[in-house]
Amino acid sequence: MAVYWPQLLKNQKMSKRPTLVEVKSLVRKFGSPLFVTYKETIQKNIALYRTHFKSYSGGFSLAYSVKTNNNPAILKIFRDKKVLAEVCSQSDITAAKMAGYRGREIFYDGLIKTSQDLSLAIRDGISHINIESLGEAKRLATIATRSKKIIEVGIRLS
Repeated sequence: MAVYWPQLLKNQKMSKRPTLVEVKSLVRKFGSPLFVTYKETIQKNIALYRTHFKSYSGGFSLAYSVKTNNNPAILKIFRDKKVLAEVCSQSDITAAKMAGYRGREIFYDGLIKTSQDLSLAIRDGISHINIESLGEAKRLATIATRSKKIIEVGIRLS
């Protein structure tokens, strides 16, 4: 089943936006610039993805890119809705853990993962790591063997 993103949005109402009065009140209270996120909008978007991909025969996992916004309060909304965390740095992992994510709920990818990064990820129980190169695969295999851990590996082809 091929899903074309604009088709998902067809006939969907625009996400909630703050009114001018709300914006002025929030800016007075918190200052500017200001980033406003509505929990209900996040939850609605999660439901929209799940609705449109539930019949995909290849399986489907929904994950949020932590680097997009690593605010633990926002990440907790995603975690509460069983959305996985996709991380690409130690700071992303820290933010995800602060929001309550545990190792099996985290996918780790990114172009540059040092041996130390991989060791820390394994120590933290992250069991799915996307590898970017043969060298990284060899380093991960060595670290996983030494740690006596089995790691699920995804391979990024580019």
